[in-house]
Amino acid sequence: MDYGCGAGNLSHTLWERGFKPLGSDVSESFISLARETYPEIGFLKATSKDLFKMGLRFDAIVCAYSVIHLSPYMLQYALLDFKKLINRDGYLYLSLQNSLDDQDGYTWEKHSIPYRPEMNLWINTFTAFDIKYLLVHYGFEVIDISFRDPVENEFPFRKMFVIAKNNNTKPSIGSFYF
Repeated sequence: MDYGCGAGNLSHTLWERGFKPLGSDVSESFISLARETYPEIGFLKATSKDLFKMGLRFDAIVCAYSVIHLSPYMLQYALLDFKKLINRDGYLYLSLQNSLDDQDGYTWEKHSIPYRPEMNLWINTFTAFDIKYLLVHYGFEVIDISFRDPVENEFPFRKMFVIAKNNNTKPSIGSFYF
């Protein structure tokens, strides 16, 4: 599952590498564009809750900079849904924005889009501690976290890449510590 697939570019890359991805996004215009550009791949206009209600299950969910736009409230429900959507011993991959100063902690703020400075988006930034805490809290085992610095035309945060495994434990139900 390519969750928050946008125009479907990552879904297509996965398909070229032999995977059988399904892309989902909440934007009808992105889904239409993805279907038109990559007709060999399935795309759904759906939230994580919609996917769960459809009874779908996946070996892996890839979220490349998609959950960074969810409010803290919505993010906790997305993680709970991901837990239900991923098969036992399946994987979750997250690309996230990481504060340049890892001591800043979690933030939820509006930021100018680098290539369209007149537009703003709500963006989550996380520390490695934040995302580890959340994933363990919601029943995942963190396998790896890596980083890279931002490049031109990206948000001015380090990029954080997380691989986690559904460890088949029950999520702890409760609110964020943020």
